[in-house]
Amino acid sequence: MNLRELNYILIPKSAGSWERWAESRTGRIVQPFFEVLGSATTEGQIAFVAMLITGAAGIDVRYSQLYLVFSGLFGLLVSALLLRPMGMIRAHELRVTAEHPACVVAGEPLTVTIVLNNTGARALYALRVSGPFMPWDGSYVGPRPSLDALEIGGVARLPVVTRFLVRGARSVGPFNVGSIRPLGLARGNRRPSPPLRFVVLPRMIPVVDMPLPPWRFVSFGTPQAAVGGESFELLGVRPYRAGDRPRDLHARAWARHGEPIVREMRQESHRRAGVIVDLTATTRRETVDLALGLAAGMVQFLVARQVVVDLCVLGVRAATLVVGDRAAPVAAAWEMLALVEAGAPADASQADLGQFGVTGWSAANVVVAHGAGSAPYERLAGLRHLPVEVRSCAVRERVRGERPPVDHVFEESTLAAATGVTL
Repeated sequence: MNLRELNYILIPKSAGSWERWAESRTGRIVQPFFEVLGSATTEGQIAFVAMLITGAAGIDVRYSQLYLVFSGLFGLLVSALLLRPMGMIRAHELRVTAEHPACVVAGEPLTVTIVLNNTGARALYALRVSGPFMPWDGSYVGPRPSLDALEIGGVARLPVVTRFLVRGARSVGPFNVGSIRPLGLARGNRRPSPPLRFVVLPRMIPVVDMPLPPWRFVSFGTPQAAVGGESFELLGVRPYRAGDRPRDLHARAWARHGEPIVREMRQESHRRAGVIVDLTATTRRETVDLALGLAAGMVQFLVARQVVVDLCVLGVRAATLVVGDRAAPVAAAWEMLALVEAGAPADASQADLGQFGVTGWSAANVVVAHGAGSAPYERLAGLRHLPVEVRSCAVRERVRGERPPVDHVFEESTLAAATGVTL
């Protein structure tokens, strides 16, 4: 476990958990305290900590005058709280929205643009943006922005840069905007933005080169892949035979040869391969994320070479997606990989490779997140008996024990530092 995560072990991790805690008896009791503490600006929080320190150090009033500093800080903070109504912003005076991309790569900066629109009848002054409490893997990059004044009808866009380290769907609480006048130690009421919802993608590990098999051309018209009407290509022309459709007659060739000639067509064919990601043997976050990043790199490599890819993920629940020409884009596959859940399958049938139509592929590329148990390698051995060219690799924590029975073995440290791999 990441040591930073240990600091958050007692803090609810999901938005639903936060809501349940806020509605509990304990949450209702401590909520006023958090409201007062949350209204303090960074300067106000520093003054509060300084007040506690000087109060503890100056408790013996006979030999120290630090109690005077404590009294001054206490009076300043109380005054700031009593003057909070001067910074109140009514609901109709300020509209706050947040703009951000739908997806971001783990570890890359995510810029959230806070849009302020003054819809009231007075100018607003000393506005400052405060962000929600981040989960353990989230952090702010740089200070939160502020605005000296927002005139009547004015619109301002304030960027806030954040970063998230762990893949998955995220729901982050609203950003808040408040006025910090007059003392700058506490803000008035806070106007919230809508909550943020986005997907953190695993870091893609580019595949520089990978051998491609002799392709067997297969029909594209499967139920999963047929997203449009039929598509045909011209093979040539031949003399008319009884039973041919009149619409296939080729008028120019008929006139040239003096006998009925028809076009001979076949359904357009595509090269097809599979990428299988087996996450059933481990739930270790680093191993799973690197295996998913390698699979994303494989999908991108194949699609760039006009190969239709069946992406299949084995985990708690099986997930499949057809990627390529006239099917889903690589971005959709990347997002699917960000949302899958690693672990033993909830249903044994979810781990059956036969459900993915393997026999229609020319190649199967298997990525195993190495962990306890040999089930992934037993499935891989069964795959090798089929008329499909199989390439396999495993991602494991570090060098220990026997080498997995795959073509390539990647250690976490090596793969995490790689800018590209050759298979």
